[in-house]
Amino acid sequence: KATAQGNQASIAAAQVQLSYTRIHSPVSGRVGIRAVDPGNFLRVSDTQGLFSVTQIDPIAVEFSLPQQLLPTLHKLLGAKDPALVKAFLGDSSHSGTALGEGRLSLIDNQVSASTGTIKVKARFDNPDHNLWPGQLVNVEIQTGVSQNALVVPPQVVQRGLDNYFVYRIVGDKVETVPVQMLYQDSGLNIISGVNPGDTLVSDGQSRLKPGSRVEVLSEPALTSAQPVQP
Repeated sequence: KATAQGNQASIAAAQVQLSYTRIHSPVSGRVGIRAVDPGNFLRVSDTQGLFSVTQIDPIAVEFSLPQQLLPTLHKLLGAKDPALVKAFLGDSSHSGTALGEGRLSLIDNQVSASTGTIKVKARFDNPDHNLWPGQLVNVEIQTGVSQNALVVPPQVVQRGLDNYFVYRIVGDKVETVPVQMLYQDSGLNIISGVNPGDTLVSDGQSRLKPGSRVEVLSEPALTSAQPVQP
């Protein structure tokens, strides 16, 4: 009996040694370029691995935001549905290639003292492998939804000494209307102070003043106009 138990222990030890000849990754992912070739001599003390395995699906995108957005980020992360995050290859959603949509998943535990920003992560399902580890992308995060918002192109809104204003066409003349800037980016502005359907000037404002007569060149709600000699 003792001999049988000793043999069984030897078999178990041999099975353990045999298991070392197979490498099992702790995560599912994609294997990178191998760091060694057949015939290379390896030691247990070697610090360089044979290859790397990187998880592709799902994948995390890390980016930084100004620390002023921290209260908003806490609300977005604690919501029932975390904030939507979109990734693009290019400048923005207007000219870039959409790579995928994910959800806000993590806020770092400290603000960078040197940049005044905080790191944020978003989790993306990536079945088509559009996102790649180490890739540089641009992201957009949805911080809120404005219902029935009045959206105008950026060139419509003018900056005065102490407020924003627009030129509104009434009949064949223009008037200045103070507006409040609710949201602003490179592609659109959300304002209040005018009504839906108002005809606003989008070009040639430098030649206008309140009471100037104009001729409408096109009929969209946001129109170009030019001064007309009285």
